[in-house]
Amino acid sequence: MAPSKDKKSKNKEKLHEKRDESDPGLDIDDTTTTTTTGETTTTHGSNVGDITRQDAIQLGIIAFYDHGGQLGTVHAGRLPDTIAYSSLKNTQPVCLSGITSSFNQNPNKMDYRRDSQMPTSPRVRWMVRLMCVLSVGWLLLWYGLCIGPACRPSMPEEAIQDDRTGRQYLVYDCSSAPCGGWADRLEGITSTYLIALATGRSFHINITYPIDIRGFLQQNEVNWEIDQLKLLNKSTRFYSYMDNRNFCRSLTNIDFDHNHPEDVVRLRMNAIGSYYLNQNTKYKQQLLPFLNKSLASTFSTIHRRLFRFSEELNTRLSAFMNIKLNQGKNLVCVQIRIGSAVEKRSYVSISDLKPFWEFIKTRITQDGDVRIFVATDSEAVVKESLRRFGWRVLTVEGHADHIDKSDRKDVAGGFWKTLTDFYALEMCDTLVLSIWSSFGRLPAFLRGRDDGLYVFQNHQIQRTSLKDIEDEYLQRVVL
Repeated sequence: MAPSKDKKSKNKEKLHEKRDESDPGLDIDDTTTTTTTGETTTTHGSNVGDITRQDAIQLGIIAFYDHGGQLGTVHAGRLPDTIAYSSLKNTQPVCLSGITSSFNQNPNKMDYRRDSQMPTSPRVRWMVRLMCVLSVGWLLLWYGLCIGPACRPSMPEEAIQDDRTGRQYLVYDCSSAPCGGWADRLEGITSTYLIALATGRSFHINITYPIDIRGFLQQNEVNWEIDQLKLLNKSTRFYSYMDNRNFCRSLTNIDFDHNHPEDVVRLRMNAIGSYYLNQNTKYKQQLLPFLNKSLASTFSTIHRRLFRFSEELNTRLSAFMNIKLNQGKNLVCVQIRIGSAVEKRSYVSISDLKPFWEFIKTRITQDGDVRIFVATDSEAVVKESLRRFGWRVLTVEGHADHIDKSDRKDVAGGFWKTLTDFYALEMCDTLVLSIWSSFGRLPAFLRGRDDGLYVFQNHQIQRTSLKDIEDEYLQRVVL
């Protein structure tokens, strides 16, 4: 005989009173009951936090103990389509493995209905504890693999050399004269970088003569700035191989660390030694990315790894970019290296300028909508180009000086002009180079294509290619 309705109500009120005494914040849904039969759980009532079968599967194993140490609820194996959870006092979570974001209840007030039909044998408790331990283990493994250092975005190998090989350093050093001009320095930097890559030394650049280079160019993929604190109490020696072909040739079979055993090697040179260094079997594996690469490709790749323009240099080059990108005009560039008395070398004489002017005039005739840029170390050449071609000529503010041998007070102004001239040549649609001048050769390498490439040679301007320029460089400077 079923209890009367009044008796049922009294029992529920007593249950509420008992629970409210210890935890007034909990609320029992008196319309919710759960019946378990075999592997099927049926839930009645609507005022509960429900989770779908898919969410329950994602939860995996959920184990709860009450304060007395008795097993609360375990759901494993085949799960019902819907599991309803409602408040229960005196339950304490021991292990929760899976996704819990599906629950919309307040976690401070969320307990789980005990399943009185679940076995509470020591074997089951041991299984639950084992699963908790395994869950923690998997969590730690996941952290190590996917959050810890192993899964952090990796930097290029060259950029972390300082962490790998902190005891030995290789520094391209230009802290005093002579270092050569800007092209000489870039050639020396390229060789120094390759040697550092071959030997595993940490690579750095120190150019402070006649001004600190970091105000003009900034590091890009490779951290080449020097932390002087790391160099304290380390053996150091400076080596200069300026205009030294024998050193370039020695790279074929050199054991660099044997010949340069110091912790900090400060190196200065002015040639790209990749032709010989790539033949050294000792360093073949370390230099694999550069094997069988052209001189132009090697220089261009390394330069872009090392440098990016400062904000001011970008601003100075914006006029050239504006011509190409916004105005759509062709940019015809001629590099006329005259040479100064202090250089003790002649490239193009003033009497040989006529072929340059005729070449520019022909280009204007063929395509009237062109602009002209003359990169030169002679102010007289700049004035003559303006007299002949007027508004078509782009000029760069500053004095045209050799950065290693200038006696002017405005050192920064001369350096800005040198770098602006140099990198503007890379943007040219048509580029005419002075023979034997790396100041035009290296921008051609950065430009990276043969079309529109010419050279002044034997008193005339003729077509050339990157391969021809490379061969001429190797014959004159390296071989």
